[in-house]
Amino acid sequence: MDEPWGVSEPAFVNIYLAAMFAPMLIGIVWGRVIRHRADRGTAFDHRQLPTAYHLGLLVDGHQRLIETIVANLVHRQVLLVDDAGRLSATGSPAGEPLEQDVLASVAKLGAPTTGEVVSDLNTMDPFHGSRALEDAKHFLARNGLIVPEAWSRSLKWTVALAYLGVFGMGLTRIVNAIRLERPVEPLLLLVVFAFVFMAIAFVLIRIPFHDVVPTRTGKAVVADARPDSLGGQGSTFGCAAAAVAIGGLAMYPDAGLMRALAQPQSAER
Repeated sequence: MDEPWGVSEPAFVNIYLAAMFAPMLIGIVWGRVIRHRADRGTAFDHRQLPTAYHLGLLVDGHQRLIETIVANLVHRQVLLVDDAGRLSATGSPAGEPLEQDVLASVAKLGAPTTGEVVSDLNTMDPFHGSRALEDAKHFLARNGLIVPEAWSRSLKWTVALAYLGVFGMGLTRIVNAIRLERPVEPLLLLVVFAFVFMAIAFVLIRIPFHDVVPTRTGKAVVADARPDSLGGQGSTFGCAAAAVAIGGLAMYPDAGLMRALAQPQSAER
């Protein structure tokens, strides 16, 4: 038999097409497994979260966390916001390390909008390596509210390497088929798709689709949270921070400040 590996081209194309879906299946199944393993399995009272910042991080990752910090700093008049949505520091000190990161971003950018601060901190390695940010994530993971970051990273690497194997198998098959002067056109298109999927998988290792992955209990905490029921968070961080943590900048209690804070990133200076 002069077929590469003793398998006809149509048969191998079918096998390869099935193999292309294997990494996706691995990602879906393993993702559910690690979410189940990470879940605490018992109820968690959202009032036990140390700060509104932890709640914002749980609700919608880094973006909501930064918006919550900005809202709290504006509420405390550590930051001022003008009608165009531009932020400026008043010189008052920030208490939390994460607040200091936000103030540093405002100073660096020079009168940015909230959206510009979010964009800056989300692309800044020092923020992603912030001890305070890691501590907040560890608290959520330790209490079974999110999947540990290392588990999510391991899943992404597994999917990416699985796609690398699929791409390598297809490329090797094409080389053998060419050597035996067999047609490669149908398989070639699938190998191109496998390369694209592999590239996306490796990019997502560096650029996460989600900053945090809530467990079932974490989602229940988010669903139960209300700005007027946050206990110590309300007294320590103010209802403005709690409201923004839950519902975003559109929930800031002062309508005028809400419109200013929600100015788009591209607002004119």
